[in-house]
Amino acid sequence: KHEKKNSNKMRGIRRGRSPMSPPSSNNNNNNNNNRSHSTGRVPEVDVIGLPDEKHSKLRTFVDGLKLYVYKQYNNPQDIICIIDTDEDALEKFKETRPQLEEFLDPDDPDDEVELELAKKECVEARKEWRKRREELITNQQKLYMLLWGQCSHL
Repeated sequence: KHEKKNSNKMRGIRRGRSPMSPPSSNNNNNNNNNRSHSTGRVPEVDVIGLPDEKHSKLRTFVDGLKLYVYKQYNNPQDIICIIDTDEDALEKFKETRPQLEEFLDPDDPDDEVELELAKKECVEARKEWRKRREELITNQQKLYMLLWGQCSHL
């Protein structure tokens, strides 16, 4: 009897309830009625439902997702292309890597002093670029988890 009591407590914990929480009524009718009013893990972003459910349309969902990303993420402009165009954000970001030529004086490209200054500036710019690239990778992971949370039934 004691083992059975503990296993019931564990089942409640696995379901996300405290062992002290009253049991909820989890019949199918109740779940189906609640699904039309469910939210994802982030209430500020709408969820998309099946056609017979009362959820947001795709455009509303995408707009809400973009707004959330712009408000909550650092350097959202680097990742927003995933939402807008389904492009590979990391490949697109690689195109922005600072090049030495960008820092050279076009009027005097052979000046040794200018060349050394340009190299230093380029090194600093690339350090910042690498930080943003790491942030982009983190943002991609956060966006994936946000999408998963919004599209998963709670």
